[in-house]
Amino acid sequence: MIPRPSSVTLLLLILYSLIINHSKCEDELLSVVVIYRHGDRAPIRLYPTDPHNNPSIWPMGFGQLTKIGKMQQYDLGIWLKDRYKNFLPKEFSAKDIYVRSTDVDRTLMSAECTLAGLYPPDNNQEWNTNLRWQPIPVHTVPETLDHLLAMKKPCEKYERLYRALYNTQEFIDIQNKNHELYKYVTLNSGADVYNLETLQSIYNILFIEELNNLTLPEWTKKVYPDKMKPWGDMSFALYTYTPELALLRTGPLMNEIYLTIQNISYDVIPKMHMYSAHDTTIADVLNTLNMFEYHSPPYSATLLFELRARGLYQYVNVLYKNSTTTAPQKMILKGCKFDCPLDKFFVIFDKIRLPYNEWKSACDIKFLGMVPFGTLQTNVFLGCMGLLFILICSFIVSLIWSKRRRENINYLRIPNQEE
Repeated sequence: MIPRPSSVTLLLLILYSLIINHSKCEDELLSVVVIYRHGDRAPIRLYPTDPHNNPSIWPMGFGQLTKIGKMQQYDLGIWLKDRYKNFLPKEFSAKDIYVRSTDVDRTLMSAECTLAGLYPPDNNQEWNTNLRWQPIPVHTVPETLDHLLAMKKPCEKYERLYRALYNTQEFIDIQNKNHELYKYVTLNSGADVYNLETLQSIYNILFIEELNNLTLPEWTKKVYPDKMKPWGDMSFALYTYTPELALLRTGPLMNEIYLTIQNISYDVIPKMHMYSAHDTTIADVLNTLNMFEYHSPPYSATLLFELRARGLYQYVNVLYKNSTTTAPQKMILKGCKFDCPLDKFFVIFDKIRLPYNEWKSACDIKFLGMVPFGTLQTNVFLGCMGLLFILICSFIVSLIWSKRRRENINYLRIPNQEE
């Protein structure tokens, strides 16, 4: 007679079976957030002594996407299509993907090129036999109103903190260390180079011209790329250099990523969110997440946030694709692992995200720590104080004048009526 297993043995067998089945569960992709830099572009502007200022060299216009840039983004779309072929349906539907871009020509065009590679029309969606392309919505708002992606909506507190950064001892030392470099580049370029940002601007122009096989001036050999590149790379960390700067700059975007991943389980939002942005956007997000190694994010650099499930276990992967030829790099969130459990992911993001109303409140400078005090209010307040000061001074002068006048009257001799 076969002995019956004990209850402990049965429990162990059940647990073992669950573990085995759990390990055999195929991972399921639930949600993806894609953030990428636009493709190759012409210089936004040239420096005053630039020998390559002939408009025929840049026929697409300054700051515009080049033919190479268009192809880079199209190839990125094909890569995304292959990576997510079992996640996104073959046919485009607004229920599946939401696309947003900054309100800049090169990012809007990059979004369109990427979508052309991601969603070529099949027979059901073909609408022009001579054009293997279909229109797909790309959303945007004016840069000065965009707190989310362009990050250029005015934030009084951020601007004040950023200006104060250059007055810290660390940056005073950097200024002193680079004094001769700034002076040399200013003298030869004709541009006013006085900090890391302005230095990076000149470096970027030289980089693009070299990329387009243009001969650089002789003076550049002394400083480009070796002396300029390390400081140019560091400049990409400045906008989020401190936790407070990072929170005010990228907090709304981090909140958007958080909500996208949180709400996907309710099946009320598209399962892919795509953002067409800039090198600074990539650097800002990486630096906020404590993942940034100083560099200039290349054209079409792409960040991926993937929510996956293995049975009941949900986790998030972060990947960085900074090359067109290699696989994306696995990124490790601080305090987590590559397969970051969803609850830990939320804990990490809770510290670096800001809903819009909280961001707006945090941006306002407070008078006496209570009343929001922006630039307009400051100017009105100073104007009123100035007017009050003038009135007080006028009142005091009037009192002094009246007193002296009375004293003069008292000293006048009263004539004798008889005399």
